[in-house]
Amino acid sequence: MMLYERMMQECVILEKQRLSDGEGGTITTWREGAHIMCAITQNNSMQAKIAEHDGVTSTFRITTSRQVKLDYHDVIKRIEDGVIFRVTSNAEEKTSPSFSTIDMSVVSAERWELPNE
Repeated sequence: MMLYERMMQECVILEKQRLSDGEGGTITTWREGAHIMCAITQNNSMQAKIAEHDGVTSTFRITTSRQVKLDYHDVIKRIEDGVIFRVTSNAEEKTSPSFSTIDMSVVSAERWELPNE
């Protein structure tokens, strides 16, 4: 078992739903979708620290297996503590090749609050 696999925790992908409010408008709700395993680490690079100092939210790296395809603006919730993250990159940018014995895909993310909850 690889080190990053030992760090993985259960998470759930949150799906955005827009429902009718009965008065011609919509209500945005979030429901739990697929459960996945992720290793979530805070980005402590100098660039990230400078960005945080300038007011940008904390940045994180989310590592999953290649089969989990996280896309830009996907939202996930860590089951253990309920912390929510929004993906800020695409998985295909940092995914190990299919012939590799390392089965990983990495996206960047930010800590996020669900709107309209």
